[in-house]
Amino acid sequence: MQRKMLNMRIAKWDNLKFVLMYLVVFGHMISRIDDSSAALQGLWLFIYTFHIPAFLFVSGLFSKRTVDEHRFERVFSYLFLYFFMEFFRCVVYSLARGKVLRFKLFSETSTPWFALVLFLCYLVTTLFTSLKRSYVLIFAVLAGIFVGYAKDLGSFLAGMRFFIFYPFFYLGYCIPVEKLTEWTERKAVKIISAVCLAAFLAICLVFEEPLSCWQSFLKARNSYYGMDMLRWGGMYRAVYYVLVEFLIFCVIAVIPNIRCVISVWGQRTLQVFALHYPILYTLSKRCDLEDRLMSLMPAHYEWLIAIAAFLLTVVLSLKIWTPFFTWLMRPGRKDEGCKLET
Repeated sequence: MQRKMLNMRIAKWDNLKFVLMYLVVFGHMISRIDDSSAALQGLWLFIYTFHIPAFLFVSGLFSKRTVDEHRFERVFSYLFLYFFMEFFRCVVYSLARGKVLRFKLFSETSTPWFALVLFLCYLVTTLFTSLKRSYVLIFAVLAGIFVGYAKDLGSFLAGMRFFIFYPFFYLGYCIPVEKLTEWTERKAVKIISAVCLAAFLAICLVFEEPLSCWQSFLKARNSYYGMDMLRWGGMYRAVYYVLVEFLIFCVIAVIPNIRCVISVWGQRTLQVFALHYPILYTLSKRCDLEDRLMSLMPAHYEWLIAIAAFLLTVVLSLKIWTPFFTWLMRPGRKDEGCKLET
């Protein structure tokens, strides 16, 4: 019985990771459309409100062994992942553009920033294990709120994003997986969560135009000065933390605890994360992917974008890509799915 429950829990988290990874790919496809529809803009707002914080929360949730045992070889594997992503991005972009793109190590605004932030989250949490967790969490939230007032933080080490997103990782590290799984499996919690997510999605779709001014805020790479939020920026960020954490719990609750094909794909999210954007960039630059999809079904091209994002996520989830990333992240181990957490 205990083994059966463990398998169910693993299925739930693998399903969640695949859904989140699909949302990452879908969100990036929407971002590449210059003049997207109101529906896609609303979906973009919905996705970008919680998808990166949710990934970091889940990573923190399963980081306990790596952090508590001070497994620095595992921590630094995310730095190796960052180096690979930066190299792969530069090579693919150079080929797509027809000119050499220069490396900009540790000064990140493109997709490798997430691997760099993930490395810093693991490293900082490992170094802070001797401190009381409540103190670290409070300090992390306050730092995330007030870092927006730093006018010249820049993109070095993805500093702005690290401070803003770190509280989600650390909260995941603090919460026991078993208790969270048990709580989110309650029927009442699932129903309430589904209703709340549907309501939030409806708000994003209906009010996408007035809410579009929050896009820079959700990307978490600009100061309050740059977003003209100097007076109320800190309060907005505090409300953001409460809202997004609530949405993360809602998403976790509605994910089914059933093993299916996406459970297998969800074990390989790292390879999708590392490969998808340069490939998407090439398809857009060389093949006009989004324009072709829009011309096939002008009235309802949103469905084709969603399907294309799903197919790309599935293709990059195939086992053919796994050996390289297993070697990169866990040298000496074979036939393992590569994940964004331990």
